[in-house]
Amino acid sequence: MSATLKGATAPVEPGYVRQRATALVRHHDPHARVLVLHAVPQWSGEPSFTVEGATVHVRACASQLAVLDAYAQLPESDYLVVLTDRTAQDLGDAVLLRAWRRRVEMPDLWQAVPALFGATGCSRELHRVGTWAPAALLSHVPPDGWPPARGVEVTPDHALGNLLTHLLGRSLPETPDASLVLTTLDTPAARSRWRNVDPTLRAELTDWAENRLGVDVGFGLRAGADPSPVTPLAVGLAIDTLWDRHASGQARGPAMGRLLERHLGGRQLSVEAAQRIGASCAAVVRQQLAVNAAHAADARRTLAQAEAVLADLGWPEGAEHSDLLPAGLTARLRALGEVLGQGSEAAEAALSQVNQHVLAHQETPALVAARMAVRLARWLETTEPACPTLSHSLSRQVRDGAWVDRAVNAVWNGSDDGVLSQQYATLLAQVAARRQTRDRVAAEQLAVHAAAPHPVEGSVPVERVLAEVVQPWRCGDGVLLVVLDGMSTAVASEIAESAGELGLAEWVPVSGTRMSALAALPSLTEISRASLLSGELTTGHGPAEKVGFAKKFPGAPLFHKDDLRAGAGAQLPDPVADAIDDTAGKPVVGVVLNTIDDTLHKQDVSAMQWTLDRLAPLRPLLSAARAAGRTVVLTADHGHVVEHATEARPGTASRWRTPDSGPVGDGEVLVRGPRVLSEGGEAVLLWRPDVHYGRRHPGYHGGASLAEVTVPVIVLQRAFTSSGEQPTGPKGWVAAPPQAPEWWNEPVRAVEATAPSVTPKAVTRNRATPAPDASQDALFDVAPLDAEPQAPTATERDVVDAVLATTVYRNQAARAGRRRPADTVVAAVLRALVARGNRAHRDTIAAEAGIAAHAVEPTLAAIKRIVNVDGYAVLEDDADRVSVKLDVALLRDQFGI
Repeated sequence: MSATLKGATAPVEPGYVRQRATALVRHHDPHARVLVLHAVPQWSGEPSFTVEGATVHVRACASQLAVLDAYAQLPESDYLVVLTDRTAQDLGDAVLLRAWRRRVEMPDLWQAVPALFGATGCSRELHRVGTWAPAALLSHVPPDGWPPARGVEVTPDHALGNLLTHLLGRSLPETPDASLVLTTLDTPAARSRWRNVDPTLRAELTDWAENRLGVDVGFGLRAGADPSPVTPLAVGLAIDTLWDRHASGQARGPAMGRLLERHLGGRQLSVEAAQRIGASCAAVVRQQLAVNAAHAADARRTLAQAEAVLADLGWPEGAEHSDLLPAGLTARLRALGEVLGQGSEAAEAALSQVNQHVLAHQETPALVAARMAVRLARWLETTEPACPTLSHSLSRQVRDGAWVDRAVNAVWNGSDDGVLSQQYATLLAQVAARRQTRDRVAAEQLAVHAAAPHPVEGSVPVERVLAEVVQPWRCGDGVLLVVLDGMSTAVASEIAESAGELGLAEWVPVSGTRMSALAALPSLTEISRASLLSGELTTGHGPAEKVGFAKKFPGAPLFHKDDLRAGAGAQLPDPVADAIDDTAGKPVVGVVLNTIDDTLHKQDVSAMQWTLDRLAPLRPLLSAARAAGRTVVLTADHGHVVEHATEARPGTASRWRTPDSGPVGDGEVLVRGPRVLSEGGEAVLLWRPDVHYGRRHPGYHGGASLAEVTVPVIVLQRAFTSSGEQPTGPKGWVAAPPQAPEWWNEPVRAVEATAPSVTPKAVTRNRATPAPDASQDALFDVAPLDAEPQAPTATERDVVDAVLATTVYRNQAARAGRRRPADTVVAAVLRALVARGNRAHRDTIAAEAGIAAHAVEPTLAAIKRIVNVDGYAVLEDDADRVSVKLDVALLRDQFGI
């Protein structure tokens, strides 16, 4: 490339020639169709080209005769540009009289630049850049031209910024910054394109970009010009780790030197420059991880490459300091494992460090396991009250044990890291010991109940589900009964959460806790499912179930596996869809899904997430029921235990045997009585979850553990009617608050409740929700679901009661309208927060205040409108978007307390 100064004789740029030819054509003087440029008579460009419809010829002429010859050959109406190093005196009048402006024009590249951008001149700042700039702008004009200048003058930011963007292969106009440069040069094609730019221009443009746009932009351009396959982003992440002020290690200093030598050509970096480069590269990768799967895959490759760079530099352990590189996450997970045995407080702190890692925002099995491990550590520190009756044991399984089982399944295969997996194993052994104590006590209670069946508060025998759950809910638009064969309470907790995706809300008995059913014994499909669908204790398979179901509900169809095979393009077969839609003719419709029970025999289910889509066709069934207005009752015939390195004992059935096969041993219980439907009315059942008979399977059922005999019962209804109101339910049923135990979402508090109450204080309903009982006209006055309520301290009572007694509160509440939450709910929410250090998970608050799960968001929003006087954030969402914070000092100030 040449840098042509005014008055100099040098080669001219093709871009300049084309620009001056354009000016010649636009002048449109038929008597002056020739432009004579003073330049070296050399031309390597096209001999002819078209400008605005006119043909322009370029000729290099070393003498007057050569110019006159070019004149003679010029076709009529065409234009000519002559390149000659002869002076005006040498050329004479014979040449100049036919030349534009009758002179030899001295090339001035700066003079040509404004027209390229539709401006009248170039700014002083652009002139100061250097004489390389106009030549570059003229030589690299895009096919559609340069974007017009934003003012009358062309600035360096506009001209050179677009030049850089164009050379990187980006569309115009675009303003280059670190993100654009680093993202673009992350691809091999873009780096190859950048390396093919003339080295002199590339160096000049890089220096300008570094001085004007930042050291991080300059770094990206220099690293992008390196023929190494390592991307600038990967080098930048290595810089981010090496220059991290928290990083340490003897190998760190030498690694810094090697990086500068290998990837930056020996250029030195100040601490400030290195930190800016590292921060910019980290920001780009974070953005890639957040955008979509394709960008996330690019980011993961960059992260792996950055770790390889650090290893190549002799400091592989440095990656463990990073809050972005995978090794940093692994190190934090290991640190979490090391403190699991030191109590939940230490585990919470370690989990907080894990969550600060960028990759922790992805729901991978390893991260799910880490969070579940901390939940189990919390659970181990909760008080384990005595459960004197089967009612207490079943209730505890529904309220607490289901979530323990769910967490155990997630942690069981939670890590491929040998160190961490051993730490998880120690934790799981502690959990198993506590769970086995529960199962042993429950098995003894089950044997007593089997011998002399009696009502179990909070639960019903499985053969009574049709009478006590389906029958009351069939009024109105009918019921869709879905029996998920083998669904445990742990699986049910996942499915109930997923149902909210479809606009369905759960309903529970007035106690506020999800109902359960007690399986018939042994807890086998041919016994318990037949009893469930017949409404009486019996045995049988599909045909017998259909007969029994039709006898209980005349005309009610019951669809099994083979009835659910839809035709091409459909999710439900027509008979099933038509039956669900016919609410008047078929008030009860039954469906049996075998997915869970079938899976227990075919594949590992320990870490399986039971979503609506995994349980096909559950999603279309629920959607059809919602569209028809039907209530959905999800239940099972029995639960199951998961294969977790169980002990194998001789036998044929997985979890039960006949008494004549041997004496009752460790982990077994003998049951006999009217609800035991095996031959002879008695059976030996395994209550220990870590034992099985016969062949090994992914899961088992038939035994006496709480996970097998506790049958979940989930009632779902449309959250809102077509008019926007909440539907009503039968007497004794209310919209369910969140069902997860407090330890699931909250750190364990120092003071734990004692024995659980089987019948907690009744839940009352929001005035916006029509109550099933006229006496239920208050709003969500409820005690904690799993413990006796703690008396508030004098400070709590003074603050909350004082707020509600102020004129400011009454005025704020009056403005909230008729759908405002009742004072009892506002008070309960504020007290729940104060009692937990002014911060709590929204589900914890809702459970304590008795707010229905589907009404949590609107209720909290309404409370914010009341307490956030003049828009001040007294009550606001925390950064994690699931917790709520209360500013007590601001609360006092705003309400004058």
